[in-house]
Amino acid sequence: MWGQQLGCASSYTVTLHYRGGQRVYAYPEAVTSVEWSRARRGVSEATVELSKQSLSPECAALMVDVWPLTHEVTIYRDDRAVWQGLLMRRPMVRGQAGQTTITLQAKDPGVFLERRLPHRGVKLEDVPVSDAARQVVASCLEHEDPNVLAHVTAAEVEDETRVSHTIHAYGRWGIDELDDLAEQGMDWTFVGRALYLSPPATLDTQPVGQLTSQDLMGDVELELDGEEYASLVYAAPQPTDGVWEHLEGVGGVSPYFGLIEHVVQTDLSWHVDEDGQWDPPESQDGEEPLTRQETEQALVRAAQDRRDEASRPLILVRASDGARLSPDAPVDLDVLVPGVRIDLALDEQDFLFSVVRAMRLTRVDVTWDGSSEQVGVALAQIGTPEDDDVQELG
Repeated sequence: MWGQQLGCASSYTVTLHYRGGQRVYAYPEAVTSVEWSRARRGVSEATVELSKQSLSPECAALMVDVWPLTHEVTIYRDDRAVWQGLLMRRPMVRGQAGQTTITLQAKDPGVFLERRLPHRGVKLEDVPVSDAARQVVASCLEHEDPNVLAHVTAAEVEDETRVSHTIHAYGRWGIDELDDLAEQGMDWTFVGRALYLSPPATLDTQPVGQLTSQDLMGDVELELDGEEYASLVYAAPQPTDGVWEHLEGVGGVSPYFGLIEHVVQTDLSWHVDEDGQWDPPESQDGEEPLTRQETEQALVRAAQDRRDEASRPLILVRASDGARLSPDAPVDLDVLVPGVRIDLALDEQDFLFSVVRAMRLTRVDVTWDGSSEQVGVALAQIGTPEDDDVQELG
């Protein structure tokens, strides 16, 4: 939240629950290190290391019966739960110094969707994409719910993407169904036990905070990039024998940057006979084929959309992979949910001019070594070719 501070954890503790995260099994002692993460459109992982020699006899007896898929790991940062997930592996390694490390490796509740098929087929017509996602989760988990369905939360938006989607019973993994819906206009992220569904952040989305280069411990780069710029953008239908038979263009010669052309490849078809007359094939799916005028208009729209994306050479801002947040960074850990917009402001103190750019948080990685904490983040500038939500138009 604005005005809050990330801070630095003074302690990390761990609790083992039975599957579902509601009933406590044990409070492991001798935690030597903790790693956990949050992932946009993905299943995050956590690792907890314990020292066998430092366990009390009572705790060691309990740890004997800790099993993957039966127990869950809950991680607390200064007594506040920040991560929860299903135990998947529990290796034990005796080192050269005679010390044995017990490692708890867990995945967030998205792992259930990796291991569950939809049990109920559903055909959805023109519904909000978050409603379709809820149906996917319900079809996979309602037969034996590991306490996930009650924690699915969708952002309330007026113009949410609407989709038509068919969930085939036993057709494919639940995670693949969710990813398919995400590509149509939805972000999903597990935070603790909660599954958050929201529209992808855009330049119109309210940022949850603003960082500067001083808030990031790592390289920060500002680049003027002309690779994606075009003064004249064409949109093309599918080529015939590798040749575009028709182009619709938007733009022209720039007084500053000259003539730079770009062609957007669409999935539209161009059908003319030898006399140049419009001659589309008969419809195979019951839908009328586009007329020549409708096809030309669609090409113009595609060209205009691409032209609007880069009306001048881009000003790109990047943070290095694994950049860490300073404890003084003005964002609370609770708002670091992958998918949100966080602005990054650079000024003349570090660069030649000031600039503020909208960034998408794509990942959070946290480590604690028993005494100090590091919070790493991955950021992508919204609306640029490096942002995975920018796709070719069709």
